[in-house]
Amino acid sequence: MPTARGKLHAAMLVALLSLSSPARPQAAPKDEVTIVLGGDIEWSGVNIRQVANRSRYLLEGAAPGMPPVPRLVYDARLAEWKARGDPAYQQYQKDFESWPRLMAFYTGPGPQIEFNSIEESMAYPLKRISTVFRKADIVLANLESPLADKAERSGLFRTPTAFAGALKAAGVTAVSMANNHALDTGRDGLQETLSALAGAGVQQVGAGRNLADARKPLIIERGGIRIAVLAYTQIENSGIIGFVTDERSGVMPLDPDIIKEDIARVRGSVDHVLLSLHWGQFAPVPGGNKRIHQRQVTLAHDFIDSGADVIFGGHSHVQQAVEIYKGKPIFYSLGDVVASERTLEHQDAVLAELKLGKSGIRSVSLVPIAGAGADIFQPYALEGERAAAVLEDMAAMASKHNTVVKIERNRGRVLAAEVAGPAKGAAR
Repeated sequence: MPTARGKLHAAMLVALLSLSSPARPQAAPKDEVTIVLGGDIEWSGVNIRQVANRSRYLLEGAAPGMPPVPRLVYDARLAEWKARGDPAYQQYQKDFESWPRLMAFYTGPGPQIEFNSIEESMAYPLKRISTVFRKADIVLANLESPLADKAERSGLFRTPTAFAGALKAAGVTAVSMANNHALDTGRDGLQETLSALAGAGVQQVGAGRNLADARKPLIIERGGIRIAVLAYTQIENSGIIGFVTDERSGVMPLDPDIIKEDIARVRGSVDHVLLSLHWGQFAPVPGGNKRIHQRQVTLAHDFIDSGADVIFGGHSHVQQAVEIYKGKPIFYSLGDVVASERTLEHQDAVLAELKLGKSGIRSVSLVPIAGAGADIFQPYALEGERAAAVLEDMAAMASKHNTVVKIERNRGRVLAAEVAGPAKGAAR
């Protein structure tokens, strides 16, 4: 049994060891948030052929001049065929193994890719770009298609609700629904969309059951830094009836007075205010969408002067200029992140990466992503010559807005010209 002196020596030894051994360093509180901003995401399957329950039919007896006869295969019939050794049973078993549930990417001369499930097809487009998304604290983009399984398509786009889970799995934090395709499946489809996103844990802004609901800012907090996101659209394809009112659901209109009121309401309770604007002209001709109307510039400056910190736009389906105005970035259009149709307008695009502190924007960067040709189906971060080409194009457009893009290791650092110094334009 230890003596009193032994206990004293042991206690002194513990005290000495605690003094001589440095305490484990505590993780420093995070005082910076990384946000990735993307343009339009659309995965509606305009060029996707879905084969629903095809495996429940047997196409039998095709012959020259005579198409096959469709035979519905139900359990009792299948058991009957098997019992009597009917060749139809073996044919059905063979077809069942070879038929996919989904055949996708019917793109004329382009590839066809087969999937075994809707979920697999929905996960496909964001698989590679998710490596960029997951490094950020917050990822925001514009969801350019309603998510609906029940509502009928009345416009161009309709995406299965399973895509909401794919967005979440890829690292997308929130999406704007304030765009011209939000009501492509009507108001029932809009409600399906909002429910699907909420169920998957993806937040949304810019649409709602009524004006008060749609007008709510999205508040996101990371590491003690509070960010408000507001979203508006200049166009809704069904006309003004698509805009939200006190009595009906819809999307938020790009009304300058409302936007400035909304900024003022939230400005005092957050550190940063971000605006998502679906705006400008879409001209379906190669090169026709790079132009920015002077009224867009005037509106953007007015919103910054009213308290917005960041503006990121879309609708042109190609990237447009970035401008630093009074220290605040304006991305007039970030182009497309993903699309299920391949057109001449699709080209390599950019993501924006912002580092925000409690009291200011610490850095603004551009991340070039693949989007030309079939890459629009599954984008990824670009490197080398393709990355440089995108960034040089961005630098040329930015220079017209007194802004510099410096190219550094496949990224573009965005600076106001007066901050960058006398050398204007792209720097390699």
